[in-house]
Amino acid sequence: ARVTPELEGATRYIVHTALPDRDPNTSWPPGHYGSIAAALAAWAQAKSAAPAQQPLHALIIELAESGVYEGSIDLQLDAGEAIQLRAAERTRPVLRLLDVRASQPDALSISGAAGSRVLLDGLMIVGRGVEVQGPAEENPATDDLCELVIRHCTLVPGWALHFNCDPKRPGEPSITLDGSRAGLRVEHSIVGAISVISPLRRGEPPSVTLCDSILDATGIERVALGAPDEAVAYVEASFSRCTVIGEVQAHSVAVAQDTIFASALRVLRRQSGCVRFCYVADGSRTPRRFRCQPDLALAAVAATDAGARLRERLRVVPQFESLRYPSPHYLRVADACCAEIREGASDRSAMGVYHDLYEPQREANLALRL
Repeated sequence: ARVTPELEGATRYIVHTALPDRDPNTSWPPGHYGSIAAALAAWAQAKSAAPAQQPLHALIIELAESGVYEGSIDLQLDAGEAIQLRAAERTRPVLRLLDVRASQPDALSISGAAGSRVLLDGLMIVGRGVEVQGPAEENPATDDLCELVIRHCTLVPGWALHFNCDPKRPGEPSITLDGSRAGLRVEHSIVGAISVISPLRRGEPPSVTLCDSILDATGIERVALGAPDEAVAYVEASFSRCTVIGEVQAHSVAVAQDTIFASALRVLRRQSGCVRFCYVADGSRTPRRFRCQPDLALAAVAATDAGARLRERLRVVPQFESLRYPSPHYLRVADACCAEIREGASDRSAMGVYHDLYEPQREANLALRL
């Protein structure tokens, strides 16, 4: 069971999927539909029929079964509208995005207007990523999505897996912000790379916030957060209790805490923000750091002893049980990893996405009792 916030005053539609023991010609009661597209069509019809003084602004689409929901999804929101696409309690629905257009797979496409929000909750998305389309240049300030929230989701890194569990498209992003200034928030999720294509009129950088999540570019040599046509992504990023595989190239970082950056963290604007209780790989360019590794370990070694400093730098590196997405110990810090990382968070727990297991504290309690 998980806490699932409800949209205030929302209309709730239930979507079912094809099951082996279900008649494909089943007639659904009101409020129940056989596909996500049918639910969205019913929502559009309900909005057009609603009285002007009482417009409909919130929709919950709940996927009822642990099955596969196929097809392309295009969410186009009006001003002030909110749509939550979520799993029913204790289910594991899979959104499988298919190649509807020849040789060009369709993403889960989202576009909106002022004050609009989309929430994805409890889903597994394979076949393609999520793409947020920016507004037309005529009305850049009003015709744009306000926020995208991804919570308790898995956006398979590399879109899908081969038979040996290698990613099919290792260089493709899971989330693309294409000309949009929408804020992005990822909570308790696994996502692939994030790609940002900035609009022509930028203004202040939009926020990209990740907490208790894995950001996996499918390789430490790839880019986990960046822009395909610029040196850095024009965003203000924040990381809390995350594990990041791949380079982070951002305009600025507001705060990064209890996070493992397995590859370089490169920030353009270093005058603001803070990186605290994190592991930061060599070659990084960051804001001010506080009690980060391997900085602390190197500070305890004499500056003139080059050999000792090299040994310390090689010792204080993150070691993971597995870097491959579907494995049971995916990105778990290995038992043989150094204590500076296994106990290096702000509360002496482990850095990274498994922080809240509090394994060092459990081990200490067990040793005390034994």
